[in-house]
Amino acid sequence: MLLPDNLIKIAIIQFCLLLTSVRCEDHRPLNGRVYFAIAATPSAQGFSRAFNKTLMNITSNYLAGRSGKIGFNVSLETIVIDLPENGSFSAILLEGVCQKLEEKRVVAILIIGHSPAAFTVSITAKHAGIPVLWARGQGQFLPGFKSLESSPLEVHLAPTGRELVQAVRGLLLQAHWHTFTLLAADQATATALRRPELWQTLDSTPLHPTLVALPTPIRPQTLF
Repeated sequence: MLLPDNLIKIAIIQFCLLLTSVRCEDHRPLNGRVYFAIAATPSAQGFSRAFNKTLMNITSNYLAGRSGKIGFNVSLETIVIDLPENGSFSAILLEGVCQKLEEKRVVAILIIGHSPAAFTVSITAKHAGIPVLWARGQGQFLPGFKSLESSPLEVHLAPTGRELVQAVRGLLLQAHWHTFTLLAADQATATALRRPELWQTLDSTPLHPTLVALPTPIRPQTLF
């Protein structure tokens, strides 16, 4: 699932600003090719084009602003990694990612999407020592791999709880669906959703929600 447009824009901007972390302490000329990679499904090509345009604008301005201090002779290029639409992992995908990153000076990788295929790109990059900015939109899709996902080389971008309930409210208002029932996975989730900064968004006029916490474990008789 892709993030909303505003979060994608934040992802692109923050990713491009990674270039500003490159320093040349001894003021020697910086030469060669620098690669930025973006991993996304073919249906997300609009984000890829926006990424390329934003990257070139920011980096060209950055290099021009520092040209008087440090000598630059850098060619900036983009590596596009196509993720399968169904999000599945395959040996062909892993081999293709390794081939595209091999023997290249890759500064960072922007991953858009939330799937085992995206996870494949992330873990491959981290093992290669390449920073990852992952606009994944949701979390914990692979139980048991939490420790693998934790890395100082990886930054996750995801909507906050407040942004999620605001999006839900917008959809409900657009559909004129003012009276509805929310099913929480457990009592802890229901308690968290009852926090004033979240619940007031869903409970303010004209919406009239009913919050039900499902028992654990869930049985068919509970739902029907």
